[in-house]
Amino acid sequence: MGEQTTTRLVRLYPTPEQAALLRAHCQDYIAAINVLTQAIDAGVLPEQASTKDFTAALPSAVKNQALRDARSVAKSARALGRLPRLRKPICHWNNQNWRLEGDHLALPVFQDGKVGQIALRCALPLPLAQEGTPGTPGLLRVKRKRGKWMAEITFSSPTLEPTTAQGVMGVDLGIKLPAVVHVIDKGARFFGNGREQRFRRRHFFRQRQALQQTDKIRAVKARQGKERRWMRAVNHTLSHRIVSHAQEQGVGVIRLEQLGGIRQRITQPPPSAHRTNKWWSVRPPRGTACGHGSQKQPHEEHLGVLPIDHVHHLQGRTAGDTGGSG
Repeated sequence: MGEQTTTRLVRLYPTPEQAALLRAHCQDYIAAINVLTQAIDAGVLPEQASTKDFTAALPSAVKNQALRDARSVAKSARALGRLPRLRKPICHWNNQNWRLEGDHLALPVFQDGKVGQIALRCALPLPLAQEGTPGTPGLLRVKRKRGKWMAEITFSSPTLEPTTAQGVMGVDLGIKLPAVVHVIDKGARFFGNGREQRFRRRHFFRQRQALQQTDKIRAVKARQGKERRWMRAVNHTLSHRIVSHAQEQGVGVIRLEQLGGIRQRITQPPPSAHRTNKWWSVRPPRGTACGHGSQKQPHEEHLGVLPIDHVHHLQGRTAGDTGGSG
């Protein structure tokens, strides 16, 4: 049985002293990776090198993770034909060196010449707070993004096997509520945050508009595809949660709303809403709508019928023409 990885984004609220420690720790981590990468590329560091072969102001386990990251960067450098230099301060901890304790994240850092634990106050996302950890804790990445400290936590869980259950679940895709699912005789559940997605859409649009009005062509090209990548990540996460929910409820068939040609079917929206009808890019693959021997009923005119074992690959599938402009 394979494994699937889930990433949760957690906001951190360090004190000023903890923020200074994190900043210094991340800078030392990136500096160590750059030095190790140069040593590996020059053949100075042997293949079987370990943490005892170099010094850094980092905990031993973090030094080991830095060595692994340096080997990965050196391998990519050979494929690129040039040696990159990392500048963005981040740091990694493996699953044996951090833990969640309620609303605090405990991790080791190097301070005052020795290794010590610090507990950072954090705000757990709603799925993590309500449902608990979705699997075995994995790699932890801490970084500073737009002036805020964020932690990316990965969890590994076994891949769900295809089910032979006969349950049916309907999925309605929308704008204010990205997805509403209903399992017959078991009730409904909502997925996604339409308000947040509309805010992010308007934010991207205003940024593009400001850059284009000032003729900053290079900045526009640098941001090309950013909104599309963000929307693809959101769709991937939501589709993964929907399929997992279907498995937990014993669903064998998922009925998806057919969005093909929806821009021609819907009534003309106001100009400010033109950007919002491109959200959902997850849709049934060709040839599967109302197929697999299912008898089409009159009320299923805009539904696609998919058995649950055929929906698994939709967790990462997106259509490039519906992801929004970058």
